[in-house]
Amino acid sequence: MTDTADALREVPYFADLDTDSLHRLQSMSEVVELEPGTEIITEGAHSDDMFVVLEGALEVTKKYPHKTVTIAQRGPGEVIGEIAILEHGPRTATVTTVTHSRLLRTPATAVESLLEDPSVIRRMFHTVTVRLREIEAAVRRDEQLASLGRMAAQLMHELNNPAAAVGRTSELLGELYQKVGATTLSLIDIDDSLLETPPDKVPLGALARATAADRFAEFLTANSVEDLYGELAAALVGSGLEINQLEDLVENFDAGKRSRFIEWIALRAQATEMLEEVSAGARRISELVAIVKSYTFLDQAPIQTIKPTDGIEDTLLILKHQLKDIEVEFDFPDDLNMIDAPGRNLNQVWANLIENAADAMDGVGTIRISGSNSGREVIVTVTDSGPGVDPEILDRIFEPFFTTKPPGKGTGLGLHTVHNTVTRAGGSIGVDSDSGGTTFTLTFPSAGESNG
Repeated sequence: MTDTADALREVPYFADLDTDSLHRLQSMSEVVELEPGTEIITEGAHSDDMFVVLEGALEVTKKYPHKTVTIAQRGPGEVIGEIAILEHGPRTATVTTVTHSRLLRTPATAVESLLEDPSVIRRMFHTVTVRLREIEAAVRRDEQLASLGRMAAQLMHELNNPAAAVGRTSELLGELYQKVGATTLSLIDIDDSLLETPPDKVPLGALARATAADRFAEFLTANSVEDLYGELAAALVGSGLEINQLEDLVENFDAGKRSRFIEWIALRAQATEMLEEVSAGARRISELVAIVKSYTFLDQAPIQTIKPTDGIEDTLLILKHQLKDIEVEFDFPDDLNMIDAPGRNLNQVWANLIENAADAMDGVGTIRISGSNSGREVIVTVTDSGPGVDPEILDRIFEPFFTTKPPGKGTGLGLHTVHNTVTRAGGSIGVDSDSGGTTFTLTFPSAGESNG
């Protein structure tokens, strides 16, 4: 009892209580030990209990149309549930234990007896004000994110249209340019097919390309064609032409016309290369727009029936720059079952797990992502080849604000968010780690099997 009294003395609500009042509160209350995931307060329900957090962590969530929003975290020294008792009304939010927690459960009668102390009333008034601000901030933040999502959807739409137009135009321009070139060659009685690359020609490697570029540079110089930066020589190599083809084509020209004709061919090759780059760039923009829309599930329902592999592949593309020195092994069966989940949030799960794996290996190593069907469940594992997690902290990695990263490198909310997203989708997540690496195992009900 003395330990509990000491803990209560650290709670701001009760810091100014005299000893008799403190012991009366203690005698009317009950210490409870709760496992993670225990719901102690349910939004909309009536309850006569207040809770003091002695150990552990709690999460406060509130339901909105189509979604549930986390509005606060509560830890040791904080009180929760007293406002509804004062109002004699239903609970305004749901409170769930995040970790193994030790709480002091205090009935409404004990809370009402505390109101005889003015210091407690002042503390309660302050708490009400702070929590109203937290709820207001959470709602405002959610509205801002929703607005940002709508803007992003519109931006993706607006960006995709000109990208598609540029792609179509560049392809048509390329065809037109080839026709112009063929017509020009016909005027001097040269068959355009003589400049075509054989379809079975093997692409050159880096060394062979450099050697061929040097030979073209010498050829251009010998025929008085200026190529200050080697761009014309590189374009000729890229076109697939051989020097002997050009020599055969220009052997009947006099020196002046030979020089101009060789320059025309080189410029044509360079222009063709540029048109191909524009076309490839437009296609890439369209691909990125499609990836972003797919990754963020813009303009889609909060819960989708999806295949996990789709989101993982999109995530790997988004994080490509962070994984440049990491080998990624991807092993999923073609018949992997679909799952019911919030696609946008699930993609954030993959991003957090993959980024954590990359950080654990200092950007070098192997990440293996695999999946399988197991009865009515879908199992996904993410494994890295890093040094592993210290066994003493392994059971804490899903706690809010717990991080092993240096200051400024992590908030400690990444894996906590992962845990919440997976469990809210009706799934579970576990972790195993040793000196050979760390494996996160995620289990989801197959689509249509969730109890939620």
